[in-house]
Amino acid sequence: MKKVIIALLAFASCLAAATTTEYEVAQHVIFGADGKEILWLRSGQSGDNEDKRFEVWIGNQSIRTEGDFKKAWILLNHYKPSANLVANSSVRLMQYFDCKKNTVKTTQSVAYSEFWAKGQVTNVDTPSNPQFIHIPPKTINETNLLIVCITPDGGWKDLKSIIKAMK
Repeated sequence: MKKVIIALLAFASCLAAATTTEYEVAQHVIFGADGKEILWLRSGQSGDNEDKRFEVWIGNQSIRTEGDFKKAWILLNHYKPSANLVANSSVRLMQYFDCKKNTVKTTQSVAYSEFWAKGQVTNVDTPSNPQFIHIPPKTINETNLLIVCITPDGGWKDLKSIIKAMK
């Protein structure tokens, strides 16, 4: 269990190092257990389309201001296995962003056996004292920071609104 938790934390920190070569936002709608639409905003991927290891998505409706920070659920869909994470699985991270200092911290991670936080929960980690880490430029985490920091609480109504706000 400890090995899996360490792997999840290491994977969350690799978002800070995974580079993004071009900016692209896409959307994906899934339905929650209550039947409501959940809009996910795609913020990046690791590897090119032929060698994609994971995609990163932001839970649009989860974006909220809490004190001096913005928080959101970040979803990683894994296409290839790495660091004790199996292919075709996902991890959902609760992340807090300091928009002024360009830092992020992960307060919870939940691993699932299928894409889109579906299937069986395979691991849950809630660090006791998570620390903010600096977000390097031109990374997926920088894209996440940009999107989360300009998004109003409760998220965007549609993809056109976010694209207009980012111009």
